Amino acid sequence: MSIGLVFASTPNGDSTRRASDVLSLSPIDNMALDLELDRRFAWRWLLTVVRGDCVLLLGFDAHEAAFLTRALVHADVTEDARAANVLLVNGLRPECAAGLDFLQLRSLAVVARGNVVSAWHHWMAGRFAHVSNYALLAPTTPRLIVPLGKRDWTIAGLALHRPGRSIARVAMAVLTVLARVGIEQPLRGNMVCIANMDVNLPHHGARLTGLDHSSTNSSQTYALYLGTPDANRKTVILPLNGVRTVILKHGDSPIARAALRNEASALQAMSQTSLAAQVPLLCDVVDRDGSVTLRQEYRSRQRMGSARLNRAAVEFLGELSRQGRCSRPLAEVLSQPGLMSVSEARAQGHAAYARVRDHLDVLAAKRTMIWGHRSHGDFAPWNVSWTTKGFFVFDWEASQTWCEAFCDAFYFVVAPELHVKKRTDPTRTINKALKMAANVAKRGGFEGADLTICFALWILRVCKEHTFYRDMLSEIEIRMRR
Repeated sequence: MSIGLVFASTPNGDSTRRASDVLSLSPIDNMALDLELDRRFAWRWLLTVVRGDCVLLLGFDAHEAAFLTRALVHADVTEDARAANVLLVNGLRPECAAGLDFLQLRSLAVVARGNVVSAWHHWMAGRFAHVSNYALLAPTTPRLIVPLGKRDWTIAGLALHRPGRSIARVAMAVLTVLARVGIEQPLRGNMVCIANMDVNLPHHGARLTGLDHSSTNSSQTYALYLGTPDANRKTVILPLNGVRTVILKHGDSPIARAALRNEASALQAMSQTSLAAQVPLLCDVVDRDGSVTLRQEYRSRQRMGSARLNRAAVEFLGELSRQGRCSRPLAEVLSQPGLMSVSEARAQGHAAYARVRDHLDVLAAKRTMIWGHRSHGDFAPWNVSWTTKGFFVFDWEASQTWCEAFCDAFYFVVAPELHVKKRTDPTRTINKALKMAANVAKRGGFEGADLTICFALWILRVCKEHTFYRDMLSEIEIRMRR
């Protein structure tokens, strides 16, 4: 972490700069850097930065400053403390502001460890009308931004993240129990403190997502789920004041925007089906300033045993298999992008892939047909929940109007084996996936579907994503030869 001012010039010098004046990077370097900084500085959503503001940055290096200058749309970065009306501080104690002449300061944001934030509280005493504190979890690589100071808000914010690994689930459970009894100290390892003189200014994120034009005013409090630092990262925002029935998903990158537009289309289509009550209601789509935001129905998660949840998943997928169901020639399916030919697989040393593809090519030559239908596309256990209104399925970003049958059932089993369990077993996983698919087939009224062929086709599509998929490909190839 850099200590001191972003720029070397005198703090009260007369200058403002855009990102292009700060740093010049290649497009590839910019993209890789932005993915990491985009999530690390996702707390910018909570700032009250508006058009024409002058922002002074303390404790940020040149790369970080360039990113924030691009991200804080319509604001200027300044080196002049006298001109600055917004001050952002990264990890520094209040002594960094000694000698700076703040004439117009309206807003202050500090991201730092809890003891440093406490020191800033003393510095800002009496200067600001409203001060908000947020916990960054985990402290080094934040996935959540949770408001502190009100027990109900903290607990609701913690509920946004459902970790896969058991140790992380235990940690979140402990933090939630402590929050219920009013103990916040474990949440103060890394914090964001935001202070404002004017409580009526909208949050930076509220403007981007259209909340500043809605009935939600600037005094609203939010919890944020930050996702993973990749090109498809979205910020999930839960408004906490009042009844929590709406949640927002916001994306800036081209990939994230496309995913959200696809989810909006899927939710609109699903609202016309028999499964509408188990899918989020799409309330609004805001597409502006190079970002897309979905406002959709939110239901809080209820405790439910895995056996009952699995049965509900089978029932849901059985009914989903009736949406847009039709068969297509296997030859047509195999000709779609993303699949290697036998020769391509052999040239790249993927022997098992080549043998499975060769077997499917033989079936295609015999004019074999493949059933398909509307898919969810990311039907993992963490994208479903039990609520007061029953089974609920969200995150429809990867939905397709037609995908090979049982792909969602396969992923529902494979995802936790891949991402949660420490030891993977291809044979056990395939057996569980085929059993799940058989239950969905029975529920959905599929007659005579060859589940092994369906699994083989699905594995060909996803095997590049992880070595475990390739291990299962070898196992399924043995079964196909029997």
